Amino acid sequence: MASTSFSYESKIPADASEVFSYFVRDISILRLTPPWETLKIRNITKDMESGSNVGLRIGLGCFKTNWQVHRAEFSKNRTLVNRQTRGPFHIWKHTQSFRSLGDDTSSLRDLVQFSLPFGKLSNNRLGIHLARKRLERLFNYRHSITQNDMRHCTQLKDYPKTRVAITGGNGLIGSELAVFLMAQGHDVTILSRSGKSRIWGVPAEQWDPRSRAADWKKLEGIDGWIHLAGENLASGRWTSKKRKSLRSSRVEGTRFLVEGFKKMSTPPKVFIGASGVGYYGDGAEAEITETGSKGSGFLADLCEDWEEASMEMEAMGMRRVILRIGMVLTPKGGALAKLLPVYRAGLGGRLGEGTQYWSWIAMDDLLRVFHTALSNPHFRGIYNAVSPAPLQNREFSSTLARKVNRPGFCSAPKGVLSFLLGGMAKETLFASQRVKPQRLIESGFRFDFPALDLTLSHLFGKH
Repeated sequence: MASTSFSYESKIPADASEVFSYFVRDISILRLTPPWETLKIRNITKDMESGSNVGLRIGLGCFKTNWQVHRAEFSKNRTLVNRQTRGPFHIWKHTQSFRSLGDDTSSLRDLVQFSLPFGKLSNNRLGIHLARKRLERLFNYRHSITQNDMRHCTQLKDYPKTRVAITGGNGLIGSELAVFLMAQGHDVTILSRSGKSRIWGVPAEQWDPRSRAADWKKLEGIDGWIHLAGENLASGRWTSKKRKSLRSSRVEGTRFLVEGFKKMSTPPKVFIGASGVGYYGDGAEAEITETGSKGSGFLADLCEDWEEASMEMEAMGMRRVILRIGMVLTPKGGALAKLLPVYRAGLGGRLGEGTQYWSWIAMDDLLRVFHTALSNPHFRGIYNAVSPAPLQNREFSSTLARKVNRPGFCSAPKGVLSFLLGGMAKETLFASQRVKPQRLIESGFRFDFPALDLTLSHLFGKH
């Protein structure tokens, strides 16, 4: 049966050799998978002469199937070819062409030749049209990610690749960050209580502050340490027991790190710790920068203690960076993943009066903030990791409703949510935090997704 062709081409702000190197890293498959697609690497076997065989598990609507692809390097820095050897397509051949255009710019062209299964039942005008629409959505996302990643990589190319440890690396941010850093060429190790990694290709070591378990000798030579470990703030009502657990997971965990670093003959050169914009409490409509004072409430106190727990690292000669992170937007988890089913059911809308400001950041921008803080020796101290465009809850809600093509007229009374969620609702959903990333802006950091409308279009594949 004859195949159908689909092609997508764009300019990438990097030399062809750098773009080629990015794509041949195995982990890049995960980096370039859109959030609306389901893909898991099952195995990769390499052959020095014939290339490699990649075993994938992919989602097709409500079903999942195995996909075996033979990946061959036909011409270094010029061409990559992937052919299906077993899987859902009757024919699948994907050719990537890389061509330097000069001045650190190149052309990336994806050519897909495919034939759908089930013969004439699917290879008709409608079936091919739907397949091409899905491919266009996929490659639009992949090229956007590649352009942004290569631009970011070029900005940091004068800094060396490093060995990085991520505490809490199996979590939502940590797992995305591990994939991102490895796709950029860094050597990453995840630290988890089980000592296991949930991400294919990323090694792990055990680190459990509750049982005081960690092999610090194995961690000698780590250049940068990113600390994300902490119990989920939204995993239940903030009872007295829950508050104690939230505090212990952050504060005591960080203190355990300090103890461990003291046992190392060569501790990390840089420590990047997570904190939250909850540090500022309820700021009403006032714009808040990094010089803003600490607010009141459990969350503000927790952030302060969490940050102070790592202060001793500066006396040890380590460069210390603290990121006060806002609401991280990704359909894979967190607040957006919880809101989407409600909005898609047509039940979304403002919370309370909707006048409270929400400070948020796109996951991709947050990953680049972490990478910049890791690589750039001028980064020190406190940074607000938020978009430069915080929104009132009613604006956030109306934008989200529009992006999922649903009405956003429903509202959730403040009293009801406060009754159901207690102090968590008051300090997270209804606290107004109009936070500005002043120090990031002054450093020249570029936000690829500064506006909510643009961010949601990217995450939902609507261009």
